[in-house]
Amino acid sequence: MNNDYANDELDAKVMATMKSLYAAPSDPAYWNALEARITGQLARAGSLTHETAWWTELARWAAPGVAAAALLLAVAGAVWSQLDRAEMSSTYEDFTQPMIADALPGAVALLSAPHDGSSQREATLTYVLSH
Repeated sequence: MNNDYANDELDAKVMATMKSLYAAPSDPAYWNALEARITGQLARAGSLTHETAWWTELARWAAPGVAAAALLLAVAGAVWSQLDRAEMSSTYEDFTQPMIADALPGAVALLSAPHDGSSQREATLTYVLSH
């Protein structure tokens, strides 16, 4: 029990010391001088001038942004051109046909039919007759 009391007394001393170290200055001149230093640094850096509005910063980043977008589009186009069209088509059909089959059972026959003229007419007829 003595040890707990000693720890509490030590904690109180440490807290009192820390409060005195981290206490805000009581002199109002300190705060005025701090404000003057901060505004002086900002004025020297040009942050308080009208010329450095947000659109000026936006204009500074516009060229790198356009370059990054163009690079992204070029990479996406290169990837797109390398993909196998038949594979993409079958992947699309594998993904959409179960959803269509659940919603419209006869639509699967229409969508999976070949796209030449006579087969398309037959698929349409099959779809219409199935309902």
